[in-house]
Amino acid sequence: MKYNVFTYLVGEGFSNIFKNKKQAFTSFGTMCLIMIFFGFCFMIVGNFNHFIEQVKLQQGIQAFIKKDATEEEIEEVKNQINEIEEINTMEFVSKEEALQSVKDRIFKDRADLLEGYDVSVFKPSYKITLTDITKTAEVKERLLQIENIVKVTNTDDVIEVLIKIARRSKNRKLYNNYSFNCC
Repeated sequence: MKYNVFTYLVGEGFSNIFKNKKQAFTSFGTMCLIMIFFGFCFMIVGNFNHFIEQVKLQQGIQAFIKKDATEEEIEEVKNQINEIEEINTMEFVSKEEALQSVKDRIFKDRADLLEGYDVSVFKPSYKITLTDITKTAEVKERLLQIENIVKVTNTDDVIEVLIKIARRSKNRKLYNNYSFNCC
């Protein structure tokens, strides 16, 4: 395109903006509103994806060991848990820590209600976080096969819902590559 044609088109564009002020203002306002709307969408989807990642990192499984397990048996359980590839972190919770946790979380203001309880009521356990929460069921099954583990708990329902939502948002590419797909 020649320089004269380009300057002519730009000049005509600016002169028409001033001739058709209402339409120019409406078009400009519409573009601003659309950009603000897309900005809000990006913020919401970005925050949601960040929330999903935080839940993935903090979500955990708790594996309870039998009450009368010796220190050697607890150490053996730890070694067997460490052999599972999908495990990200592992934290031992003693009977005393479990009692203190119950006092802090459930009986905040009325910890005196638990004064008669002994730590023998609680089981030692390992709090485990995973590298991939989609493998929660598999890891749970493998943990139950370890000899001195008597119970494994987690929040399967919450995990499944979050995984479904995250997959839908990624399949629709709402946030991935910063592109919106219509239809």
